[in-house]
Order: sequence, then C-alpha cells, then structure tokens
Amino acid sequence: MRRLTLPFVVTTLLSLGCNNGAPPNPGVPPGAGINGACDAQTECRKGLVCDAASMKCAAGNSIDDGQSCTIGAECKSGLCGPGGVRGKCGPAGTGTLGAACEGDADCASGFKCAFDGATLFPSCQPSGAGDVGVACTLNKDCAQGLYCKEGKCGTTALEGSMAPKGYPPVLPTLTPPWAGAKCPADKETGLTAFWEFPRAGDPDEVKEDFYRLPYPNDARRDESGKVDFSRHPKDPAPPFGFDALGRYLTALEKEPFGNAGTVVMRFDGPVDFDSLKADGVLRWVNLTSGPQFGQGRGLFFFISGGRNRYVCGNWLGVRTPDGDPLPAGTHAVLMLKGVKDTKGAEVSPSPDLVALLGAAAPADAALARAYAAYAPLRQYLAMQNIPASSVLNAAVFTVGDATTLMQKVAKGVAAAEAPTAEAWVKCGGTTPSPCASPDGGVERACGTDPNFDEWHSRIELPIFQAGTPPYLSPAEGGGIDASGATVAPVRKEKVCAALTVPKGTPPANGWPLVLYAHGTGGNFRLHAVDGAGLSLAQAALPQGTPGVAVLGFDQVGHGPRRGARQDVRPDDVVFNFGNPASARGTMVQGAADLHAVTRLLQGWKAAPPAELPALDLGHLAFWGHSQGATEGALFLATDSSVDGALLTGASASLTNAMLSKEAPVNIKAAIWLAVSEASPDMVNEFHPVLSLLQQWSDPADPLNAARAGVTRPAVTGGLGAYAHHVFQQWGKDDKFTAQPVQSVFARAAGLTWVGSKEDAFVGGPDPVANVTGNVVTPRSVTAAMRQYVPPSGVDGHFVGFRNETAKRDGARFLLRVLHGEVPIVPEP
Repeated sequence: MRRLTLPFVVTTLLSLGCNNGAPPNPGVPPGAGINGACDAQTECRKGLVCDAASMKCAAGNSIDDGQSCTIGAECKSGLCGPGGVRGKCGPAGTGTLGAACEGDADCASGFKCAFDGATLFPSCQPSGAGDVGVACTLNKDCAQGLYCKEGKCGTTALEGSMAPKGYPPVLPTLTPPWAGAKCPADKETGLTAFWEFPRAGDPDEVKEDFYRLPYPNDARRDESGKVDFSRHPKDPAPPFGFDALGRYLTALEKEPFGNAGTVVMRFDGPVDFDSLKADGVLRWVNLTSGPQFGQGRGLFFFISGGRNRYVCGNWLGVRTPDGDPLPAGTHAVLMLKGVKDTKGAEVSPSPDLVALLGAAAPADAALARAYAAYAPLRQYLAMQNIPASSVLNAAVFTVGDATTLMQKVAKGVAAAEAPTAEAWVKCGGTTPSPCASPDGGVERACGTDPNFDEWHSRIELPIFQAGTPPYLSPAEGGGIDASGATVAPVRKEKVCAALTVPKGTPPANGWPLVLYAHGTGGNFRLHAVDGAGLSLAQAALPQGTPGVAVLGFDQVGHGPRRGARQDVRPDDVVFNFGNPASARGTMVQGAADLHAVTRLLQGWKAAPPAELPALDLGHLAFWGHSQGATEGALFLATDSSVDGALLTGASASLTNAMLSKEAPVNIKAAIWLAVSEASPDMVNEFHPVLSLLQQWSDPADPLNAARAGVTRPAVTGGLGAYAHHVFQQWGKDDKFTAQPVQSVFARAAGLTWVGSKEDAFVGGPDPVANVTGNVVTPRSVTAAMRQYVPPSGVDGHFVGFRNETAKRDGARFLLRVLHGEVPIVPEP
C-alpha cells in the first residue's frame, strides 16, 4: 500500500474544506484546561488533575485509547489524535526532540509535530503550554492536539481517516492567510509579452506583479549593481514562523545571477501554447565577448495559464537541460514574434523593450541604464541580421563563476598554517580516546575488529565559516566572506579523526590510504562500523595486493562541531535552509576540511607520526558518501593532490534535490509548505522560489563543480590543469539522493554509464560494458557511473556498503588508483 505522505494528507484536508465554517473549539468539555487555576469550586477538565502545590491543572494522563480527548496530556498514551468533532486518545510514536515527522503520531508522548520557528521543515517539538483560548503565535505554542488559529489555541474537527499520522503540523483553509501576489485581470485581446520596467507610480497590482519584467535580468541592477527585490511577493506570515524568503532576497541583492535557474517571462493574457513550440521562436544565446559570442544552447520550457503565489497567470519558464549549468558570462533568452493568443492573433512586444532595442538610447531615464545592459543583444541581432522589430521578448543577464568561492577557499587553506594532529591513540590500549564522548546516542569510543587496528586523534583544521556553530540563525553566522581577493580562516577547530589500518605485515612502502568523508548523521569513525574500513582492509587485486588504511573525521555539523548545541541534530545543521549563510557555507567548509586534511597527509610524506604504522602516501584516493560526496565534489574541483575518487550517494542540483529528497529529511513532502504554496502540484523545477534558492546555492552546488572534479583546465590565479579518476556508484530507489539528482551529477561530471541498466537515466546514452581512460586531457583518467540494485529492505543510498558487486567494484577502483594505474570500471 502506498504510504500517505504529508502533502497528500494536507491536500486531502484542503479539498474537503477542513474547518470551513466550523464553530470554534467544538465539543470541549467543561473544566479548567492545562495550567488553568483550580480549587475546590473549579475542577479541571477530564484527564487533567489539580496540582496541590501550584493550584493549577496539570497532566493527568488518565484517558484510555479510543476515548475522547482535547489534548495529549489527558491521555494515558500522551497522544490525542483526530477523532471527529473531538479528538481521540491513541498510541504515541517514538520521535523525540528534532525527529522528522509528518504528524503528531510520529512523536513520543510530550511532543507534537510542528515547525520550530528556526528551520523550514516540521519536527517533533515539546508540546506547548497553551490550552484552548490561550494566546499563541505558532502551532508549537499550543498543547498537543491543538492548533494556533487567529492568535489563539483551539481544537480542529478532523476525522482520523483523513490524517493517519495524527494531526499534521499545519492545516490549510479555503481562505489562506496569504493568497499570493495581487494580479491584474487577464486581457482577452491585444495581448502583450511583458517587459515592463518598474516605476514609482505603478498601482498595487502592478507593483506585486514582479515577473512582468523578466527575471533574471541585468536591467534590474541599479548603479551599484544591486537588484531591488522590494516588490517580490512573499508570505507575511509563513507557517514555519519567520521570513525565510526575505532572508534570501536580501542575500541575493548583489549576487550574480544563477548558473542553473529558471528564466521567467509573462504575458498579459492567455496564449496559444503550441505557437511557442515553433522552430526558432525561443532561443538561448551566449552573449559573452569572445569566440563563444552568439553560440546557442539547448533549452526546455514550461508554460502555465494559471498562477501560483509568486507569479501571475500566463507565465513561461525556460531552463537549460539538467546537468548543463551556464558558464560565467552574459546570456540571453530570446523570444521572436510568432506567438499567438488563443484566438490566433499575434502577441505584441512591450513598449519598454521596443525602446531598448532601438538605435538610440530612450529618453526615459528609467530605461537608460537598461539600454546599456542590452547592448550585447542589439549586437547579436545585428550580426544575425535579425530585425529588432521581430523580437517579442528577451531577458539579458550575467551569471558569475560559481567556482570562485571554492577557489579562494582552497587557496586560503594552502596559505594558512599547516594543519596538525595530536598524538594518535591506538584503541585497545590504556590511553583513552580523545574523542570518547556520547554523541546523540552514537558511541564515539574505540571499537575492536579482528581485521584492522583503530587509531584516534584530533586534527586542528582552519575554519572559514564566521560566527558561532552550529549557525542555526542568521545572527549565528555561518557564512564565508569572499568579497576580497583572498579568504582567510577565522579560527581553528580540533576535529576528531579515526584511522583504520589492516592488521598484519604492511607492504614495503607502507599501507596505501583512502581519505573518507561520511554522510549526514555519521561520525569520525563511521568507516570502522559501516563496512568501508572492513571492505578496504580486506581488499586485494587479483594479484594479491594487501589491504588499505582509511582515515575519517567528523564532518561539519557533527559531534563537537555543533558547539554548545549538542541537542541539535546534524540533519538540521546540514540542511539549514532557514539561514542562507549557513546553507551555503556548510558545504564549502566541508570541502575546505578535505583540502586541509590532504595537506596534513602531504606533510606526513616528510614527517610521518612516529606512533602510526608506515603509510604509503605516494598516491591518495578519496571516498565520499552522501554529504561527504557533496563536499568531495567541491573539493575535487579545486584539488591537485588526490589521484581518484569513489562517490556513493552523490548528487547535484539543489532544485532537483528539493523536489525529490525524502531522507534523512523529507524535503519533498514539505517543500510546498516551505515556500507557502497552496498545494504540492504548484511546485516544480520551474518554480521561481526554487530558482532563487538555486541562485544562492550555486557556489556550493556540485552541479557547477562536477566537470572540473573530473578534468579541470588551468584556472587563472594559480590552480593548474588536473584530472581525477572518478567513479559514481548509483543506487536504485535511493530516498536520500534520488534518481533526479544522481542523474544530474553524472551528466554534469560527464561520466560514462557502464554495466547494466538498473534505473532511469534521463538524457543519458545507453550503458557500455566497461570503460578505462575515457578522459585524456590533461592526463588519462577513468570517469564512470554504474547503477546497482540494493538488497531487499535496504535503501539504494547504501549500495556501496551493502551490494556485493558494488563493494567489489569500489574496492578494486580505489586499489588501482592507489597503485597509480588507470582503472577499468567494472573490471572483467
């Protein structure tokens, strides 16, 4: 049976008109509520008791499952779930503070599923203190079983069959608090393709129609280069309790336009969709000076006669193909005449655009700066002998080099003081591990394994994120200032690390070594327990080459790296979209960590730690999983010390991730709520808010780093040409990095698909049997992707650890890299 998800439940409630016209707080029995005053004359409501010390009503937890209730504190189980006009007591869940949830029944007694006021997605939060009629701001302020409605806690009539996970974190109404932007009425005749510059005297319905001037657009920048987002629609009271979109709009004001966003245009009435499909009507053109000027680019588009809460009706979204981000420079989406309305009449261009394409600058002062911005388009039209009069609409915009931030950070690591490590402690001896402290239930102390020895230490790493970890709010920082020519660390941090070394006699040159970066929720010694360390300790090529040592460390947001907030889950640090600075800075810091640790290893070539077994550092290999693969992709694009990389659970494109990621945080289920949309079907990859989030995340998105991670040309400023062997292992039915984001990464990296077809790879060629040395510049390297089916009951995210073929392929790939060979993937 298909599992009912949060969007399904809330959409069902919306379609049934939940609470529409219902009286407030129906069926609440007499008696004082929780925290209400009580005495001999004033009794508490059934299920509550009068506390003799405070003379206030407190939890009684006396009502059996299946019986009527108002709040969870009345029930023996601690959960009051939907039961019609009144709630019914039922079994509580197991989720405690911060656990992901879809409804109250996912949470343990004393908790409810709610937004925490700091992050964008619901989680189990302590049941609020507010009973019926008590003032509130967010749902979490109210006791479990109640909602915050019009500023007061109250009950909701809801059948249990409509919400099998219990009360969801938010309930829609047929008259939502924010209906979206005010929009002008559609025209029926004489239609225009909007290119309308904002002016001070515009009426309200024009001021809120932000996309009547196409976005992105260089015409939007003022003399300082700033984009004015003051007219962009945003929810004044979003369900999660803070203005997240406003934070991004402020952050984006001086940012370059995105490398993988959606170009949005509008018409003032309904158009014939088919007329947009005519050959040559839509074009994507590179307008950057140089040999690329005038080159076309593939595109796909979406047209909607309806509206969402940000874009008024009759809008067009245009994108480049997934996995094909724009290079730095100026680009244009050009629409030529030929578009017709639904009655067959030609659509006309806006007068403002006509003025911009004229031979002389317009007299209108508002358009003078825009005229200069559109000079490359006028040059292109002249070169192609395209009359300006044949242009219906256009967006000219300049995108930045998304790798600049990572390049500066890589150079910052190289220029900083070399990282150091404390003395390494061998597990099993008398000296305790320096990292043996509890971590959210995950044991960090030494372990034992008959196949390898384990060593612990702390490595002092340079930290580039400013502020106070774990950077939950904008006030706590988390950003990396790259406004100057260089980036320097703001502090140092001692980070726990674990080294696993095969037992037995080492090779003559020492044990070869793999640097390992774990996924979200792991820790510094995860490779000692997840199978990675064991697999490599036992790995051998057909000719009998012995095993491999593995070095891992705490990734950003894990263990002590969360600072004083050890109660915060790593998920909420890594996927902290409520704080733009942290959302970008976290992954870049993770890549900086990898640069720093490889620099430490390079130093060991001349001065290895005396207490460790001999290590062969002549060749280095990297294995990144999930979060570690994301950070690894950024690292590889700016690295020249690692020979090759195995990436499991790799992904690219924040836009696609938000539409497909179901674990460890179910972003897919809640993204429509996070962007204040009316229903899940209003959000697709063309949604303008997703495009804005993508614009901000571009410098930290593997989408823009994947190709350079395989083969990088020489970069101005010191990063020379380099190439890595790269092997992506793709798991079918991966809920963490789903098919769309695995697919985007493989295409963006230019990987060759090998082995059998186990999953869809949209836009990819058919797989080949195997491949070796398929990239030849600047050196011969192997760049491959293979798909695997997970064992029954195992998520596809973990095929690299649980599928025997994947384990063998990965180990042999890494061994070949470590021996300076060009791998064959898969080996016969």
